[in-house]
Amino acid sequence: MPKHSGVSAVKYLLAIDPGSTATGAALFKGRDLLDVWSRSAPKEGRVRRSYLIITELNDWLWCKVPKSVMVDVAYEDTSVFVFGGKVLPATELQRFIGMLEYWAETQERVSTITGYNVGKIKATLTGKSAASKETVEAAMRYAYSLPDIKYPSHIWDAIAVGAYRLLQSDV
Repeated sequence: MPKHSGVSAVKYLLAIDPGSTATGAALFKGRDLLDVWSRSAPKEGRVRRSYLIITELNDWLWCKVPKSVMVDVAYEDTSVFVFGGKVLPATELQRFIGMLEYWAETQERVSTITGYNVGKIKATLTGKSAASKETVEAAMRYAYSLPDIKYPSHIWDAIAVGAYRLLQSDV
């Protein structure tokens, strides 16, 4: 249910690959890829880095989306990783994802925010849960007819998050 009455039913999707060193985002209108965004983390402290990236992402997004439109947000949930057989929290990524979720919840025009397991994204889009970044990139190049476009891996990962989310919905 939209948070704001009188808002258009046109679906926009912001897909995010959060990262402690670089973050990528892809904006979709319906099933069409509209634009991509990328930022490397500034050198400032950990919390400040997350804040600055989210602030820039916010500015970019709302310049692209008409005022009467709601946006769904999807992100690659990489907040836990395996190290030496133990599952450990990726503290900096957890902090960033927490800040991202808080940001989305405070935006009147964000209807949902959902995190998706990276292994499920890769398995669905490539057939292998441990697919390499190159394999994900190749799948997204093919799916969106982008054979000659050069993006960093976090942009291709953001596009993959969006493609996965779109497969899970009726947009």
